[in-house]
Amino acid sequence: MAATLICAHRGNSAYFPENTLVALRSACDIGVPMAEIDVHRTADGHIVVMHDATVDRTTNGTGMVADLTLEQIRALDAGSWKSPEFAGEKVPTLAEALELCHKHGMVLCIEVKQEGIAPDVARTIDDCGMVNGVVVISFSFDTVVAMRDLRPAMATGWLTAQIDPSAVDQMIARCLAHGIPVISAYHGVVTPKVVERCRLRGVTLYAWTIDEVAQVRRYAEMGVDVIASNRPAEARQASTA
Repeated sequence: MAATLICAHRGNSAYFPENTLVALRSACDIGVPMAEIDVHRTADGHIVVMHDATVDRTTNGTGMVADLTLEQIRALDAGSWKSPEFAGEKVPTLAEALELCHKHGMVLCIEVKQEGIAPDVARTIDDCGMVNGVVVISFSFDTVVAMRDLRPAMATGWLTAQIDPSAVDQMIARCLAHGIPVISAYHGVVTPKVVERCRLRGVTLYAWTIDEVAQVRRYAEMGVDVIASNRPAEARQASTA
């Protein structure tokens, strides 16, 4: 059985401000093969790295990402909320995150949080030469299908927090019918049966978000392909123990 891989959730986010370049650099330094980020589009059409629809929680600003320009967002402090040592850390663009991962050979998992921005995300990935270095995921099945239609060679995945135990095969079939090779599921709904059915049908299964060492070990032993963790160094050690 192939070893479980670890994905740094929003970068090395237990110790660094989430979804920033410093968090991604730390994930690169740890040596995990993948990091995950979230993206939205600004009022002037730029794709930026931010989990929430507003900048309120992780910056010193307020307002919807979609209502702010890139210049306004770049003026914000995205690090001080975590610790004074990160004061002045900026909200990165998707292009900056892609370039960093490309430089370090790390795959970037991009969660599209906003409807209707798939073409902009695809174009940015193209411009950075990272079509073969990303996995694009979303809770919106329509968004995932749109990404797949735009770039058939690009890996895509469907995010879900719910799996009906009686409908696992139908869920997998729906993904395969659209050429979607990844299912990324909340770890609480991942069972041995889900792992087995995904493996039998050739679907790569991610489980998120797992930080406790014992849980990481349990899901790795279960055969999950990728575990997303806010503590990637600890998770990697646990997954190989």
